[in-house]
Amino acid sequence: SLLLHNFLFPSTNSKPNMLKCFLCAVLVAAVFAGLCPEQTTVNPFNVVAYQGQWYEIAEARIPRDTFEFNLYCSGANYTFVESDGIVLVNNTGHVGSPEGELSEADGKAKQTDPDTNPGALAVTFSGSFPNSPNYYVLDTDYVTYTMVGGPCKEYLWILSRTPQMDDATYNMLVNEATNTFGYDLDRIGFRHDNTTGCTVLPPA
Repeated sequence: SLLLHNFLFPSTNSKPNMLKCFLCAVLVAAVFAGLCPEQTTVNPFNVVAYQGQWYEIAEARIPRDTFEFNLYCSGANYTFVESDGIVLVNNTGHVGSPEGELSEADGKAKQTDPDTNPGALAVTFSGSFPNSPNYYVLDTDYVTYTMVGGPCKEYLWILSRTPQMDDATYNMLVNEATNTFGYDLDRIGFRHDNTTGCTVLPPA
């Protein structure tokens, strides 16, 4: 991660501004989710295999310019809580540089239609879940890569189990995003992150 346009840029690296920017982007995503058709996701989807640490490799303009603004080496850690049927979400990134202060945001997710569209999830960082999914697992092999879409195809992420991804896998996913899922990568400002200096995070 969501994905998800240019608004509320923080004027400093302070956590309150980053949080304000993040919450506004989540609100926009929730509005988008209610107006846009759902997207087809991986089916079947193994939420247990999907949990764990993912490192961001590429993302669209909206997350990059809002809740990921000035963050380096961003990633997400997912923990499935079987008793509640929810996924705990811990998003991280380093402020200003790969060696900068670690910024974190905690939330939760749940599948919205586990029977027919199991890779569609509603993610929230504010307590209450949106009525529509805002996180679509478009493709994953669980052990190497995942590609996640967002509402209205305005948000897109490619993530890896390691801080870097080989070119063949990345190019395969970019081609799939365009030709299989209909994402306009130029329009949404999709680009590869500079992952130089990003390292494996210690276990939580």
